[in-house]
Amino acid sequence: MKRVMMVWCVLVLTACGGGGGSNSDDSPASSNEAKGVYRGATDTGRTLLAVVLDSGESYFFLGAEGGGYDAVEGLVHGVATAARGSLSIAPARRFYLDGDGEPVLAVSVEATYVQGQYLTGQVVDDQGEAMGFTSAPDGDVVANLDDLEGVYAGGFDTVAGTQFTTIEVGADGALTGRVSVEAYCSFSGAVVPKAEGMAFNLSISFDDPDCLYDGQTLGGILFHDRENERIYIAALKSDRSAGVFFYGGYPR
Repeated sequence: MKRVMMVWCVLVLTACGGGGGSNSDDSPASSNEAKGVYRGATDTGRTLLAVVLDSGESYFFLGAEGGGYDAVEGLVHGVATAARGSLSIAPARRFYLDGDGEPVLAVSVEATYVQGQYLTGQVVDDQGEAMGFTSAPDGDVVANLDDLEGVYAGGFDTVAGTQFTTIEVGADGALTGRVSVEAYCSFSGAVVPKAEGMAFNLSISFDDPDCLYDGQTLGGILFHDRENERIYIAALKSDRSAGVFFYGGYPR
């Protein structure tokens, strides 16, 4: 059954061990020990949704409590290694979507975790400024196309301003979109459930001269928060110099 949802998109032009038989365990742990979806908060007053994939690729969505459909204020992205309770992401990129600071900065993430209990750490920029965070696992998360299918509508925010956009996700995962104000930017893509089942692989292609990224394809993930009826999208250029970010839910 199709549903209509409101979606906000921000487009910026800058764009996550087995032991031996001795008293010590020096064997390497797998890089995806900390995989999962975590919810929490930062010590700067932002909400946190962290998606740590099987491959180690990690997306930390930073938000504003009660921010409505423009609630996502930033993203931290990188590939994590995790071993014996320590997680590290370096290099990582932090994207600012709220106009606070440079649009994108080089950062690192250092954290500790206990599987199934918590992920706690800090994001540090190249000036030494740190943002701490605490989070806990989000329980059972399943990426299901039947639940995701529907029409999404809302604001499309670029460096050129905000425009009304409709996006449709089909039962087969096909995605189509249209920015419909003065100029018509049409785009298409696809979502496919990832093997670990936590999120969807996402690709978005722009093949329209009215689109800012005409001729380019961006890739990333879509996370569907089924309990709260929200979706989170991050799609980045291959060099992570720019990206497209969506957050959406039912209109109030």
